[in-house]
Amino acid sequence: MILQNMVIFLRKKFPLFLTIIVLLSFLLLSLNRFVSLKTMREKLRLEEQALVKEQKQLLLLRQLEEEGPSFLQRLELFDNLIPEKTAEYQMVSHLQKIASVSGIHLLQVQFDTEISSDAYMEIPMDLSLKGSFRALLQMLHTLREGERAFRVDKIEITGEESGIRVNLRVSAFYRDKKESAS
Repeated sequence: MILQNMVIFLRKKFPLFLTIIVLLSFLLLSLNRFVSLKTMREKLRLEEQALVKEQKQLLLLRQLEEEGPSFLQRLELFDNLIPEKTAEYQMVSHLQKIASVSGIHLLQVQFDTEISSDAYMEIPMDLSLKGSFRALLQMLHTLREGERAFRVDKIEITGEESGIRVNLRVSAFYRDKKESAS
């Protein structure tokens, strides 16, 4: 009897029960789709961010590629400013050329003990010069702006009848071969 009553009840209420089950299933499927859609949107947002980052990186690499020749020219310039070791006679010849072009006479070059640092070697030297003040300024300009790096540490100027006598304490630099190989 109870079983019969239950069967009768289910027959009468079955469409409602079935409708509730279908609605719950639809609701669960919709919720599942909503969560999946939200997850996919988050993944898409992250991928778009990664794409923007990669595009910026690509743009930077293209700029570096375009500027490559300029960087190579600058590297060559810096290599010339601080070359590998130069013999003393080459240094004297270089200084004589600068003095001659500047219109001042190089009387003497006296080299001091080399000073080592991590990146380069320093060659201190004392120069004795004779000429005009204008020629001295031209030589100092050429030392500063020339093809090789020099640092002027001290200038002593003495006036004479025929112009000025100048003692300069300067340093030139070179890369140690073992340092430049690494």
